[in-house]
Amino acid sequence: MIEKFKRLNLEVHYFVRPKTFNNLLNNFLALAHILEKAEQGKNIVSDVENTLGKLKRDVGYRVLWQVGADPLIVASQVSFANDVIRFAGGMNIVETEMPYPRMSMEEVILKKPQLIVLTDMGYNIGMEMKRWKKYMKDIHFVIMDSYIVGSPTPVTFLEAVRKLSETMKNVE
Repeated sequence: MIEKFKRLNLEVHYFVRPKTFNNLLNNFLALAHILEKAEQGKNIVSDVENTLGKLKRDVGYRVLWQVGADPLIVASQVSFANDVIRFAGGMNIVETEMPYPRMSMEEVILKKPQLIVLTDMGYNIGMEMKRWKKYMKDIHFVIMDSYIVGSPTPVTFLEAVRKLSETMKNVE
């Protein structure tokens, strides 16, 4: 498709899907530059980075970020979601070089998450909460909007971090 657009003399810019918060910021700044809004882009990035720097991160809850239900797909420490967890002060329980691996319920239970992030990405959140509660007594949940975490901007990234951070502060 890109080559077809170029043959039509259309200007084409390709952005790699961000795998980290820094990748997201780089894409955002590049887009701001293309749109001749570089200064505004820098200001937004600066505001987000400053706000993230001021967040308290002393909680350290063990977090599972669930992406899919059947099969169970989760976010690992090499995923974009891990940056949300880390900036919020949590610890991702999934350690693998694959960003979004499949995992068994038994593996999750053995890793003892305290908080599970659920997203509205094509599975029934209520059913997932009931399923997890059958196996883990003191589990807590936060529900993230899939648009916010699936198509992030620096501002929505900050929104996700704040939501997760607030949930962790309210967990007993």
